[in-house]
Amino acid sequence: MKQLKRLVILATIAAGLTVIPAVADAPVINIVSPTGTIFVSGAGAVVPIQLTVAHSPLSILTQFDVQVDGTSILPGGQVNPFTAGATPNKCTTDLINASAACSTNDLDLAAVTVNWTVPVVPKTYTVFAKSRHQNLDGTDTEEVIVQLLDIEYPAPPAVANAYINSLPSSLRRLFTSSVRGCVISQIAEAHAQLSKYGPKGGPYDVPLIQSDVRTFSVGCGGPVIP
Repeated sequence: MKQLKRLVILATIAAGLTVIPAVADAPVINIVSPTGTIFVSGAGAVVPIQLTVAHSPLSILTQFDVQVDGTSILPGGQVNPFTAGATPNKCTTDLINASAACSTNDLDLAAVTVNWTVPVVPKTYTVFAKSRHQNLDGTDTEEVIVQLLDIEYPAPPAVANAYINSLPSSLRRLFTSSVRGCVISQIAEAHAQLSKYGPKGGPYDVPLIQSDVRTFSVGCGGPVIP
């Protein structure tokens, strides 16, 4: 009977206990830059995407990815980001290889930079970053407007004139006003009628312009430029 009472008491105590499972918490990931509108020189420009990841500890995070318009820009896609074991909370080799820079405070905060090559300008892109603890993702999203940097390229006649001015004085003095005018006129004609040195607005093929200056110089009665 005493044994039965003891079992009843233990069962009653057990029934009053609540088992609290471990709760996963999502990491905090933040896209530091770029944000808003940025300007680049053209398609193919490389833009660094800078991020921070906060979680205590970093070592239990299982995923890290950076996407642009829904496609990962990491080589091979998402990676396991931070080390565990004997040297925890450091950037893994996979993350180091996939990024331009990666560092941590060896505990709960990391800074990561990933390079992105812009394919089309101008365009609005969606930059998305995530990291995961168990089944919870920490994410951040930025809409980035990429605009073309307004660069003025010197027109081919101006490039030709600057090239003549850069020649040694022994050659430059042989470019009389008539010779110089003849050469620059032919450069201007090739540019205006044929777009020979590249699309109007630039950038232009400077070596080709300089080569034509040397060719036209002889035909215009000027010096032979080596």
